[in-house]
Amino acid sequence: MARLYTLPLFAEDHHPATKDEPPPDPARHTPKYMGDNAGNITVLVNHSDAPYLSNELFEFFTGVLNACKLSMKDVALFNLHRTPESYQTLQAETQPAKMLLLGVIPDEIGLPMQFPHFQIYKHNNISYLSAPDLAVIQGDKSLKSALWKALQALFEL
Repeated sequence: MARLYTLPLFAEDHHPATKDEPPPDPARHTPKYMGDNAGNITVLVNHSDAPYLSNELFEFFTGVLNACKLSMKDVALFNLHRTPESYQTLQAETQPAKMLLLGVIPDEIGLPMQFPHFQIYKHNNISYLSAPDLAVIQGDKSLKSALWKALQALFEL
């Protein structure tokens, strides 16, 4: 029997909780996002078919970031389908200077205002930019152009 179990059953860093450690607080919820958020740029999408974006849309999105001289290190990418959040929770978590709503309407995160696609709207020291879903933009040259112009203004390129 000992020959069947030659490896440890637990990873070496496994240690039981001690009495000094408080139990996890289930009321405290930490939103999940992709990216390092070094640029304090929060990006919101709403996709049911992938944890964040499909491979094809992720490639398109990173191309857009590269055109803006940004990378995933600069952003916090949230999929609201996976982790629905209010704008207050998102602000507390990521401290954004800029927030992109891609296929997300302001009502979905509880923003108290509406603004048209491709126009920058400032509220509480955050610059918001709303645009259609990436899947729609990817297939439409005029929408790509409108997004690029808005991003140039937002990121002062």
